[in-house]
Amino acid sequence: MNPRQLSALLPWALAVAIAIAAPASGQEVTAVTVQGEAVIQGANLPEARQRALQEAFNAALTQVMGAYLTADSYTRNYEAIERNVYSRTEGYIKTYEVVNEAPEEGLLELTVRVEVSTEPLKDDLTALGILLDAMGNPLTLVQGEEEGLDTPVSIRSFQESLARYGFQVQPSGPRSHDLLILLKGRLQSTNDLGGLGMYGAVVSLEATASWQPDGRSIGSVAERANGAGLTVDAALKDAYGKAADKAFPALLERLTDAWQAERSTGRLVPVEVHTAEMADVAGFKRELSRCFGVDKVELKGFEPGRGDLLVRFRGNAPQLAELIDMRDFQRYSVRVTAVDSSELTVSVAPR
Repeated sequence: MNPRQLSALLPWALAVAIAIAAPASGQEVTAVTVQGEAVIQGANLPEARQRALQEAFNAALTQVMGAYLTADSYTRNYEAIERNVYSRTEGYIKTYEVVNEAPEEGLLELTVRVEVSTEPLKDDLTALGILLDAMGNPLTLVQGEEEGLDTPVSIRSFQESLARYGFQVQPSGPRSHDLLILLKGRLQSTNDLGGLGMYGAVVSLEATASWQPDGRSIGSVAERANGAGLTVDAALKDAYGKAADKAFPALLERLTDAWQAERSTGRLVPVEVHTAEMADVAGFKRELSRCFGVDKVELKGFEPGRGDLLVRFRGNAPQLAELIDMRDFQRYSVRVTAVDSSELTVSVAPR
């Protein structure tokens, strides 16, 4: 089955309360309070209650997985997650309690406190090879130039250092990336070291990092270094290599702090909603807030035929568009009509 046609793929509910407890068995659980909803068909409340409860279970699992997965790893591995995790949701649910039941205008909404057993969930995600520590690090591109050298040595030095710290390093090419590091090397001076058959060089190296694709600055560091070699070229390579070794630790600290902050706070993604009624914008807003990685959705404005939302999302606009395309919004037919690197447009119609 096409994943875009699956129902209830990405239920997501903002946590009202999160707690980690250690039950008598010693198995770690995470307790979350989530919502699940279902349309009441033919006045069949028990059947709607069961479907809403299943959505709440899915929402609880999705929320707990958010601690381990990025939006990118989630979407890239969704079929495996659906097949191996969502298909056996109840196997991860230790206990649950329905704390509120609200039928209204043909829709049943449940608020459920769910305890999720995290150990088997992490074990299964590990077996699938998609835990954050295995593949959730930012894809990073390093580019630059060094005055006096045709082939920069600092680029390779940064690439190797980043890879050692678990970053996904993109060698080159047009593939999209999360981080861009630009290196600019400047030659200060070269000299003959007093007839010893050696040459010396003094260089400076500036390393600047930015988020991609929007180019937001993360920070920059600059270092100066001396080098020596049997040729001027060798002296320059030695100096730039030393400058790179000195600059990398400071930039790494800024990169890791910024990446963790980006994941925890999310990015603001404007979403333009084309629909006739304000009520449909509000309904879509509520369901969008339950998608994986969506922390908050604000209504910024409405005029006839169009609403503007601002979504705080732990990913980028194309990833959010993919999640929207994958999700069944139950009461609405939703289609992404335009998307670029920072925003997207959707068409929403009631079913």
